[in-house]
Amino acid sequence: MRRYARPFLITAALILAAGVVSGWLSGGLNVLLGGVFSWAASLTRAAPSEEALQSENERLLSEIARLRTELADYSDTKAENEWLRGLFGAAKKQPSLTLKPAAVLRRDAGDDFAAFTLDIGTDDGVKEGDPVVTEQGLVGMVIRADSVSCKVATVLSPEVRVSVSDKSTGDSGVLGGNAALCDAGLTEVTLLEENHRIRAGDYLYTSGSGGVYPPNLFVGSVSEVRKDGVTVVPCEDFYTLDYAAVVTDFAGKGELKHDG
Repeated sequence: MRRYARPFLITAALILAAGVVSGWLSGGLNVLLGGVFSWAASLTRAAPSEEALQSENERLLSEIARLRTELADYSDTKAENEWLRGLFGAAKKQPSLTLKPAAVLRRDAGDDFAAFTLDIGTDDGVKEGDPVVTEQGLVGMVIRADSVSCKVATVLSPEVRVSVSDKSTGDSGVLGGNAALCDAGLTEVTLLEENHRIRAGDYLYTSGSGGVYPPNLFVGSVSEVRKDGVTVVPCEDFYTLDYAAVVTDFAGKGELKHDG
């Protein structure tokens, strides 16, 4: 009897254990599955619809575009303010100048001498023949004006003739554009005395002779001395210019003067 009792008890214990484990697994599985379904349902309830996602995307893109525009406007305003401060500083050296600041509207692609158009015109007191300057110096003259805009010929153009002088030597001549030099962004001074002492690196300024341009405006620096004149690097790069000012009046305007 004892010989069969132990296997019987072991078998019964195994069956009982299997039943307990089976019950526990069944209950645990039910709990686990219940938790998974509950979590999935909560995700479904929390997830936004495709329409909501698209709407949010559009809102964010619109906000990014607005911020980019504001940043561009801020950068433009900052650049303009910096330029105006520079122009104001230059104007303080010549308080007799009446300046009308303006922005470059466009560049004339068909002009070989870097002509450009400003966004001010006769309604602002601008007239043909008025000098055009930046904080660096003289850049050209107005050759045509309507009520709201004006076209400017630069010192690269043969149309612009300016009496200039070298303050370090006292020599004077006439600055005017040269078709052979304009492609390199250069101009020249001719009609110099044969024994002039101008050298490369010298600075040239308007003399004020003729009353067309105010005196003492920087024009450019000498890059080369030739037998027939001197080559000049203008004070500005006209192909990157964004702002300029028209000189509508100045002391001595229209008065004839002679270089002394």
